[in-house]
Amino acid sequence: MRRGDISQECRDSACRLLEIHSIEYRHVSLMAYLMTVMMDSQRIDLSRLSGSDRNLLATWRRKGWLEDGQGEMDLKVSHKFWSAMCEIVYHSYVDRP
Repeated sequence: MRRGDISQECRDSACRLLEIHSIEYRHVSLMAYLMTVMMDSQRIDLSRLSGSDRNLLATWRRKGWLEDGQGEMDLKVSHKFWSAMCEIVYHSYVDRP
């Protein structure tokens, strides 16, 4: 299994924690980027995001998983979503056979 591949554990975690039906590589990749951003500047660099990534961020905002911070590109992440991202990214990037 390659780094970032979607394992069954990753799928199961996403379904259980986020109550979604499926997860794709682009979701996990964006989660990994968000985790890095949140531990560093807490500011999204929109030039690094594709249109589909921006749409995904908008979806996550609508679900209440992300909120805007004080500045235009600043973000806040809900505790529930942060915990879910940690487990999902772990299964996809860290816990590989």
